[in-house]
Amino acid sequence: MNPNTRWYLKLAIIGGSIGASMELFMYYTGFYDKVVTLEAQQRLEALQASRDSEGNIGQTTISPKTP
Repeated sequence: MNPNTRWYLKLAIIGGSIGASMELFMYYTGFYDKVVTLEAQQRLEALQASRDSEGNIGQTTISPKTP
């Protein structure tokens, strides 16, 4: 095995283990749950803002006919 190949292999293993440990830390501390909640709140606010800016365009009210 080439010495450069060994160095890159060690680098890949060390980098992968550091990344995996960071992911496990974020998973066990509840980081992803917080991110999902914040993302949902931002999407809801954006949806409400877009609906408010549209106003009543396209919305019709139907009143019952009187005999």
